[in-house]
Amino acid sequence: MRLPAIFQPVPQSGIDINPNPTPTNEPVNFVNLSANASRYKWLFGDGFSLETVRKDTVVKHLYNASETYNACLVAFNPAGCSDTACMNVAVTVIPGVEVPNAFSPNGDGRNDRIYVKGFGLAKISWKIYNRWGELVFFTNDYLEGWDGTSNGKLQPQDVYHYVVEVEFSDGKKGTKKGDITLLR
Repeated sequence: MRLPAIFQPVPQSGIDINPNPTPTNEPVNFVNLSANASRYKWLFGDGFSLETVRKDTVVKHLYNASETYNACLVAFNPAGCSDTACMNVAVTVIPGVEVPNAFSPNGDGRNDRIYVKGFGLAKISWKIYNRWGELVFFTNDYLEGWDGTSNGKLQPQDVYHYVVEVEFSDGKKGTKKGDITLLR
């Protein structure tokens, strides 16, 4: 039975980071210090957010540019009452880009997609070609990875060539080329 709002403890939101200051090019570890709450909404200050129901959930967030962000945690009690705590989080990002050289899209839930990895990525153009120079994958979204298919068809185990053109959050541009081994 749910208690009426007048009988629910008032939520108290609390937020911290660990370590402080934050390390360069690493996700920020957020710590939930809230009390009397049953669900939480994290607002990272960069347009991203996350909702959780466990206070002890490890919340890590990777920022994409050097800046001081105003991160907030909204704590809700079961009656829907809320409290918000915010803090400034200074982040240092040194731009860079990498692409792993192999992946195994075999459906086991590990390493089934390959992604462009990097810090300070603002824009990308990622193209993957087979050995005959045919385009098998293209994206402008660094959060989208290749699953080893092209037009819905599994691609064979082979070595594929990629070209990724990037623009970093500091405005600099670069190109990286290399090979990816698809293992089945």
